[in-house]
Amino acid sequence: MSKGAEVNAKSSFGTPLHFGAGNEGIVKTLLHYNADAGADPNLSPSLSLLRMSPLDAAVMQGNTEIIKQLLRAGADPNATNAFGMKPIEIAAFKNRPEAAEILFPVSSPNPDVLNWTYDGIKQYVDSDEQASKRDIICLERYLLFKSRGKDAVTRNDYSDAVFWYTQASEAFPPDAAAMLSNRSLCWARLKEGEEALSDAHACMMLRPDWPKAYYREGIAWNLLKEFRKAAKSFAFGLRLDSSNRDLQDALREALASAAAAAAAAAGNGYRVF
Repeated sequence: MSKGAEVNAKSSFGTPLHFGAGNEGIVKTLLHYNADAGADPNLSPSLSLLRMSPLDAAVMQGNTEIIKQLLRAGADPNATNAFGMKPIEIAAFKNRPEAAEILFPVSSPNPDVLNWTYDGIKQYVDSDEQASKRDIICLERYLLFKSRGKDAVTRNDYSDAVFWYTQASEAFPPDAAAMLSNRSLCWARLKEGEEALSDAHACMMLRPDWPKAYYREGIAWNLLKEFRKAAKSFAFGLRLDSSNRDLQDALREALASAAAAAAAAAGNGYRVF
């Protein structure tokens, strides 16, 4: 920062102060360089598509002290999330009666809820009709987030793509394996081998019979210079799809890299096992 770094630089993951939270030394340094600490207790415009406010998050966790602090700071108790639910309705949905008790005096009744009590709200949000509405919204959000991720990949903005594929996987868990595969690809393009490998393994856990999962694993091993492990991943993928050209080419390249690494190690006097 003393050399001109932007102390309030923003990304899809937040600002430097977001990343530094929890580390007193980093926070003090950022504040010394005039980092913006004026947090908005309501939804940030940059996150409006996600529709998750700080108050919503506190209610979901049942953190009553944070709920009180956010309300004192001006958080809106009547703002709705992506599913049209107010914080008090989220409290009932997540079985947080203590949170609901705090929110009742400041929440305007939902006219669709006939019995504006905790039990009445819970009966409403747990109804089949509301569950069906949430399912439809989840699918719509998944398709939107997936599209945003694809657009980011097209722009070669892989950090942004990681963010959107994460949101997509959380919005529609049935397709989480595909989103993890996409995210592994993005990590690989960012040269982040460990993250690429972690997502590949998570993808394999969900779809152990999917050749692409093993392709992603192999690519990650390549980034980590573990060429023999990469070759094993590609070979296993070929057992599932013997005609896959990407796996065939990747296996050939991994074996060549492993041989070159072994030769280099032998030339340096290392014993190769």
